[in-house]
Amino acid sequence: MQWCDDAVQHRSQPGRASARRLLQPLGANVNSEIQALAELIEGAQALLAKHGEKHWASWLEQDARRIQNLDLYGVEHVLSAFGGMGSINDLVLHPINGHLIQENEIDAANAELANLLNRANALAKKLYSKEVSGESRRP
Repeated sequence: MQWCDDAVQHRSQPGRASARRLLQPLGANVNSEIQALAELIEGAQALLAKHGEKHWASWLEQDARRIQNLDLYGVEHVLSAFGGMGSINDLVLHPINGHLIQENEIDAANAELANLLNRANALAKKLYSKEVSGESRRP
């Protein structure tokens, strides 16, 4: 894969434009990894939306769209959701947190969410690491 600087601009923050870096897959394996990452993120987003977690559902929806558009910022942004206080890692789907979930669904839903997020985080790190190391630019 190759992420490259492009003259196309996008806004990562209101009022601040940055160069958009696009992914150019160089093989079927990388392309399938990009698709797999988007699907994992979409799965987590759908689960969150189903249970009324609007903030993180919106965050992941935007990142999945960016990744499907081969925008590296989607990978960077999804990685920023992990770690630290108040991160997506801290999220627990539970009625006490205002989520639309039944008591008998809590354990299964949180296990599914953790599985999707852990897999997405690992794959995003792998794809980002390939870019940072330059591995994505090697023939």
